[in-house]
Amino acid sequence: MPNSNTPGLIELSADVKLHSETMDGLANFPIVVAMHMKPLAALLFCTAPVWCQPQVLVTGLQGPNKIILTPRGNLLVSETNMAPNLGRISFVTRSGTRRSLIEGLPSGTEVTMSGGSGPSAMALRDRTLYFTVGPGDSERRGTAPGTSIHNPEGRSSPLNSVLLEMRLSVEPDLILGTFRMTPENQLAIADGRTVELSDGSGGTAQISMLSRFPLSEPDRNAIYKFSNPWGLTFTPDGLGLYMADASQNSVTRVDLATGKWQRADALCA
Repeated sequence: MPNSNTPGLIELSADVKLHSETMDGLANFPIVVAMHMKPLAALLFCTAPVWCQPQVLVTGLQGPNKIILTPRGNLLVSETNMAPNLGRISFVTRSGTRRSLIEGLPSGTEVTMSGGSGPSAMALRDRTLYFTVGPGDSERRGTAPGTSIHNPEGRSSPLNSVLLEMRLSVEPDLILGTFRMTPENQLAIADGRTVELSDGSGGTAQISMLSRFPLSEPDRNAIYKFSNPWGLTFTPDGLGLYMADASQNSVTRVDLATGKWQRADALCA
């Protein structure tokens, strides 16, 4: 946890509670909260003192999921959508201006039928953005309570439960346009190819699949237990990423050089 003199960002969700002694150390620490409110979504910004009234930083987000800082103190926001292939990552300036960094990412209605699943966790290093894509519309409820099956109608994207690597020509703060991924691009990436996109303003991005995680695993009680790559952070040695799976209840280490991955229980064996 950073101290009060450390610039940065804290992402909070509705079910997170911070103890008072923790909050005392954050008197000057900016807090940004993603709020998914129908019919709109917003980012709330709060500065010192911590117990201030939050202010709306930006509106018009579509199912904001995760937030990270850019090198120049702006924000990247991953956003889901219930419609197929309308996921996106937005670039939000400190003054609250939003534009899409990339659109056309995999998305779809998730298993509860009440929200979207798509772009999720992010990790940024220099000009490379790593981000996960959730199960999308691949999972549906089984006939028995507490069970899940594969969507009998099929899924809308070949890029579900994956970790993608996006190499930008310049740091994200200097990208002026918007990259747009097509269904054909998704198929090419799923086949192991690297796709190069242009933002229309001189910027380019090379996107490839670093790792693919099992979409589902057989489960005695649930029929299938689906993957949901939910959190990312760099390993202490900087050579990998830790990925937290919210459905498998597991932590996986991904090698950034090879894309090979191991679950934490295997690492500790």
